[in-house]
Amino acid sequence: MKTVACQCGSVRLELDDLDILGSVLCGCSECRLVNTILHGLGGPVVTSCLRAVYLKAGHFRIVETSSEPCARRLRLSARSTTRRLFCARCRSVIAMRHAMYAESVFALPVDLVRSDFEIDCSPQAYVGMIDFDQDFGLIDDALPLFHSFRYQQELRRFLSIARFSEIVSLHPHGSRHPIDDELNRLPVMDLDHGLQEHELVQPSCLG
Repeated sequence: MKTVACQCGSVRLELDDLDILGSVLCGCSECRLVNTILHGLGGPVVTSCLRAVYLKAGHFRIVETSSEPCARRLRLSARSTTRRLFCARCRSVIAMRHAMYAESVFALPVDLVRSDFEIDCSPQAYVGMIDFDQDFGLIDDALPLFHSFRYQQELRRFLSIARFSEIVSLHPHGSRHPIDDELNRLPVMDLDHGLQEHELVQPSCLG
């Protein structure tokens, strides 16, 4: 059994039958907006592009370690296709699950979490760069860059990289996985409504 935890350790993921599929740097507007909002509330600093590692897990369980529940299912809005496992105490994202991921796949923001195992996977591409508005001088020219998977040509090129074809499901609304069940049982927080003080757990209230 391997574990991943948020910055403060209040929310932990227990993982088994784990397989690392690859890694990307995400510059999409949703990730950048979510991270900016959370940093303004006291969350961790995120670089211009979020480093995410794609994992496949046979076992995925969310465990709360404090006396006051902190795990939430975070969305930018009700229309968002990405659900994030979020700690309401340290304001950090622990895992991400997109509607197009295969049933046992999720993304781990490796620079925002603590893990008891080594995640040795260098980024292999930039994704979500269609509206990236920051300094392109920071972009590594050695990595392929993808603007949007709405373009089928870009999606096909992305799926041709190493094991990336295992990340995406061609039938994203098909069978459910325990990952979905674990996320769906959590209270929902929508960022576009503005996070209310009562929705967050104060850092001083450690259980």
